[in-house]
Amino acid sequence: MKTIEGNKLIAEFIGWDVYDNGHGVLFFGNRDMFDHSEDGYDCSIEELDKMYTDGELRSWYIHQDNIEFHSSWDWLMPVVEKIKEYVKARDFKYTLLGSKWNNIQLALLQVNREDLYERVIEFIQWYNENK
Repeated sequence: MKTIEGNKLIAEFIGWDVYDNGHGVLFFGNRDMFDHSEDGYDCSIEELDKMYTDGELRSWYIHQDNIEFHSSWDWLMPVVEKIKEYVKARDFKYTLLGSKWNNIQLALLQVNREDLYERVIEFIQWYNENK
C-alpha cells in the first residue's frame, strides 16, 4: 500500500473527513471550506490539538505532504491509543484481533515506527472488513 493510501486509511479511522480534490490535496474537516480554501488551515498536529482544546474547531485542512502518520511517533501513537481502547473493550484472546494487537505491541517493543505503521494499517484494514 502506498503511503498516501495508508495515511488516508488512518485519517478515516480516527474520524477525519478525507477528500481528494484531484490535485493531490487531502482535506480534513468541514467540507464547506472546499471552495474557500483561504478559510482552512494547513497546520501541524499541535495546532490541530490546540483547535480542539480551545473548543474552537474551525474548518481546517492538511495537504497530503504534511500528513505524518508514516513518519512521526507523535502522529502515530494517538492512533495506537484508539486501537488499544477498541481492543480493551473486547474479548480478544486467541482471535485474529488478538493477533493483530500482538503485532502492534511487538512493533512498539522493538521501537520500530515503520513496522508499527504497517501493523496499524493491517489492523485498520481488518477493522474495516469486520466492523
